[in-house]
Formats: sequence, structure tokens, C-alpha cells
Amino acid sequence: MFSPTNWQRIDLRKLDRAQTLERMAKEVGGVATAFRVMGGLLLLFLACGALFVAALIVPKLIGAGCQIQGMPGGADDPFTGIEFATATRDATFTLVFPDGQTMIAGTGMWICSIVICLRASRMLRAIVQTKRPFDGGRVRDLMEIGQLLMFQGLVLPIAGSALTWALLRIIQYQGNLELSIIGPYQGCSIIVGLVLMAIARIFEYGCILQDQDDRLL
Repeated sequence: MFSPTNWQRIDLRKLDRAQTLERMAKEVGGVATAFRVMGGLLLLFLACGALFVAALIVPKLIGAGCQIQGMPGGADDPFTGIEFATATRDATFTLVFPDGQTMIAGTGMWICSIVICLRASRMLRAIVQTKRPFDGGRVRDLMEIGQLLMFQGLVLPIAGSALTWALLRIIQYQGNLELSIIGPYQGCSIIVGLVLMAIARIFEYGCILQDQDDRLL
């Protein structure tokens, strides 16, 4: 696997084209596998969470009757979150977390993370198979992954907050409400998305150099 110390011990000028491509394929293949495993684990956790809510939480909320209320907290806490809960709180479902993030946005961001991991894994596997990092298909992959990160960090939080606000108004919730749109995670997602979209444009020039190199060979 890639590490800075590995590259410090290697004189890249002594590596020929075949050795460089082989080394790239080996290390990129490991990262592709890591993304695939990560995406699979995220999908598994999402499925388990959905089954838990559908099988255990929702029947209790429907059977015993539920109400929407603020989550318990200290007297000095200005906002503690909003939840659906039974009278005895033996079953609860969080709608808005104490930090103002919404369940709708959180679920959407989780799904988007799965798509990003699987898309990144597919892109890296294609590089391993073709040994062509500078390719029109890879440019599109990078651009779309960057756009997904932008969507995850910007659009989903806004949409989740708007839908949650509308739902609370429809059911006439009168309690304290604080919604957070952009947090540290969303900010990082936006920054990484912009960087990947910029790199995709750089890869477009790399495609021209790759084509010229192939013609010379």
C-alpha cells in the first residue's frame, strides 16, 4: 500500500513505463478494494438500521400511539432535538438531532456516501484493468464523484432542513426548533468535491498527453 516512506526509498527515474504501471495498478487496486469494502459496510449498516426501525420502532409508535416532542435534556440546553415518541418513551424516532441536523438529510448523506464509495471503487478498478489513468471515462468519473460530494454537502442538508421544517409546520409543532444546514462534515464534503472537479479538468489535459504518448509508442 502507498506510504510516503515507500516513495522516499524509490528513485522514480530508474523505473521504466511497465514497472511504473505495474506499481500503480497494485496500489490503486488496493484502494479500490478498500472503497468497495467501505461501501458494502455502509450499505449493510443502513439496511440493518432500516430493518430495526421498520420491525421494532414503527410498530410500537403506531400501536401505542406517538407524539412529536422535544428530546429530554438539561434545563440550560437551548435545543435538545425533536423526536417521535410513545408516552413512556419505550420507542423513539429522532427527527432532528441536538446539533440541528435532520434525519432526512442524514439518511440521504449516508446513501450518497455508499454511491460515492462504489463509484470510486469502479473508477479505480477501471484504471487497474486498462492501466490508463488519463482517459475520458476517468475524467467523467472524477467529475461525477466531485458533483456527488457537492450534492451531499450542500443540496442534501438544505433539502433535509426544508422538508423537516415543512413537516413540522404541517403537524403544527409548537416547540423550539433549530435547524443546521452546513456543519464541519458538509464543509469538508464541499471542499473535497471542488478539488476533485478541478482535478478532473486537469485530467482532461492529461488525456491529451496520454493520447500523444500512445501515438509515439
